Amino acid sequence: RIVLINDGDGVLNYKCGADHVKSTLTAPTNMPTRHGIVGASFDGDADRLIMWYRSSDGAFKVLDGDKLTVLFANYLQSTLKLKTAVVQTAYANGASTTWLHSTGIHTVKTLTGVKNLHAAADNLLASHDCVVYFEGNGHGTVLFSERVKQTHPLLNEMVNECTGDALS
Repeated sequence: RIVLINDGDGVLNYKCGADHVKSTLTAPTNMPTRHGIVGASFDGDADRLIMWYRSSDGAFKVLDGDKLTVLFANYLQSTLKLKTAVVQTAYANGASTTWLHSTGIHTVKTLTGVKNLHAAADNLLASHDCVVYFEGNGHGTVLFSERVKQTHPLLNEMVNECTGDALS
C-alpha cells in the first residue's frame, strides 16, 4: 500500500525531502513512527532518492545512495544473474566498495558529479548487462544494455535512465 505524505501542501522539501532525511537522519515530517514502514524521500524535482525504514527496535534507518547502489547491484547480479558493474566516486562508503568487490561486482571510480558517473556507466555498458550508480545524496540511476531491455522489459520501467534521475 502506498501512501503519499508531504506531497505539495507546504514549503518544497521542508523537513521531508531527500536532503533532509540524509543530513538529519530523521524521518520526514508527518511520518508515522511505527515499525514496518518503508519510505522514499525525493527532492523537489525527484532526481534524488533516499529510502528509509523503522527497524524492529524502532530505530530510524536510512538507505542512502551507497546502500541503494549495493541493493540494486546485488539484486541484478545475484537474483537476475545479470553481469553488473557499479560506478562510484571517491566519496563512496568504503564498506560498500569492499562488499561489492567480495561479491564479484565490478566497480569503477570516477570524479564526483552525476555527469561523470553517467559517462563512466555508459562506457561500461559495452561489457556489462547493467550499470548502477548513485551518489551518497541519492542522485543516481541504473543503465541497462539493449539486450537486457529486450529480455527484461519491466526493468527499464523501474528506473529512468536520464542522467541521475533516480526513479521513474
